[in-house]
Amino acid sequence: MSAWVNGKLDLKCSLDVLKRAISNLFPQWADHIQIDPSGKIPMYRYNGERRMDRTVALLLPGSGNPNFAKPPNRESENDWGFVPNAEGKWDALYAEFHEKEAEQLSNAVCAEVSRMKQIAVNKLKGYQYTEKKEGNKTIIDAMVDEERARQMLGLAQME
Repeated sequence: MSAWVNGKLDLKCSLDVLKRAISNLFPQWADHIQIDPSGKIPMYRYNGERRMDRTVALLLPGSGNPNFAKPPNRESENDWGFVPNAEGKWDALYAEFHEKEAEQLSNAVCAEVSRMKQIAVNKLKGYQYTEKKEGNKTIIDAMVDEERARQMLGLAQME
């Protein structure tokens, strides 16, 4: 039997944003993600045994979870879960032998939430923006028309 890890994410966002970020990264999981703001979703091991000591707010079901049809790309795996911690950030719960994959998922989710926040800020400020991929990085360029840029820099009053 494996031990379970409680991995800390340096991520502060709502449950809905967390779900949207995971769905953006892994569209094939979108229909399988379960959320419960009260944090009472039970977790299961790969063999269908319920973890009596763990409940989560967001669940990525594994192959042993009896409440879901077999999710894609999650064969013979334990559930993965996310719970809010006392600092208002998220902790990821997973079996110790999934540590590398969970770290990759956590890093990708943090990056996706940052991307989503940057786009939201650009939209709120009325900026046009472009996104482009460079290797494994996403570059977001925000553009402002000249009049707006002059106002932002305080140059409009100086003329």
